[in-house]
Amino acid sequence: MRPTGPLTEQTCHALRQQLATAFASGVQSIAVDLSAVSDVDAAGLQVLAGAAKHLKRRHGLLVVTKAPEHIVAMLKVNELSQLLDLTASPGLRVVAGDGEAFPSDPTQQLGSRRLRVVRPGSA
Repeated sequence: MRPTGPLTEQTCHALRQQLATAFASGVQSIAVDLSAVSDVDAAGLQVLAGAAKHLKRRHGLLVVTKAPEHIVAMLKVNELSQLLDLTASPGLRVVAGDGEAFPSDPTQQLGSRRLRVVRPGSA
């Protein structure tokens, strides 16, 4: 998933709906690319935390990728880095457990495959 613009009380309903649709279809692991998100408020944080908790109960994972530094700092200050697998560094990439690169197409679903972070030059 790749939300754009601010992720605030006025705008986070779209991400909430995308997550609900993914949960209803049985998705267990989700990557949220925050590179195009300009700002996050308490409502946006609540959506991410709620999704992470939901997936954790299902033995899944919510991965936040490409988060701008100010958003990473906000997640850490609000102690959400414990719930989320933050891969903020642009040198990292998220891959599915079978070694395939994480799909850039947000319409592709991961199903129950596990995700892992890979540093450049490694497997």
